[in-house]
Amino acid sequence: MIRLLVFLGFLSAITACKENLEAPEIIYKVPPEFSVDLFQARDAGLGGATFGLWVESMAPYDYANYGILSQVNVDDQQNIYVKILGPETPVTGLGAPDKARAFIPIKNFADGTYAFTLALGSALENKGTLVVKNGNYSLSMPGLQGFVLQNPELQAIAKPLIWGYVENPSELTKDAAEACIRDLKGLSADHGLTPGFYSYFTITGAGNSFLHTSIESDVPAILFIRSFNNDTAALRNVLNLYRDPQNQQPLKVHCFSTFGAF
Repeated sequence: MIRLLVFLGFLSAITACKENLEAPEIIYKVPPEFSVDLFQARDAGLGGATFGLWVESMAPYDYANYGILSQVNVDDQQNIYVKILGPETPVTGLGAPDKARAFIPIKNFADGTYAFTLALGSALENKGTLVVKNGNYSLSMPGLQGFVLQNPELQAIAKPLIWGYVENPSELTKDAAEACIRDLKGLSADHGLTPGFYSYFTITGAGNSFLHTSIESDVPAILFIRSFNNDTAALRNVLNLYRDPQNQQPLKVHCFSTFGAF
């Protein structure tokens, strides 16, 4: 009888232990499908800025003109919800295989702190916080899955500025391209920007600069980022001079600004 009682007590202890054990927490890691940058897109006509996200696929698709499908909602409490649905297949494919990419407009926000949800399809939601201060944006999203948050800190361009590049694909264009940059510098001044990400370009701590993937050149080029308080007519004259198809070596000059594209 004692042996039976001991055995039953042993079974009871085992059962109690099993009941006290919690089910192991299973954490699923979703590999990133898209990279995300905070971004202020500039209107080509007048240069007005709209805040949103620049999104690119991690994998290439069949053509260069794949877009990205998305849904955006900002509710009455200013909670922000962005859902990335996937690549958008073009009606007519153009260019070599490349990443799908798109600017996802949201809206401009006053200084403050906002709840931000970034979803991948209907199965995955990432929760975070967007902080806006003095026109600059900062997104914190701990435990982010499905995305790589490449540029979570965005500095607004708060002064008149021009930026872009002169294509310089060969020795034949070198002299003209360098002359164009000299003439643009003659109309402008040093940008005077602190290091940071400014949507279309980044200024490094060493004072160097590079263009964002949304506008970067696919051929060798000379970039420029300049403070501009001159007459835009003078800027157009310089650009037209070097773009003139009657030139022996007409240039492709890509010029953007806080007051429109030229």
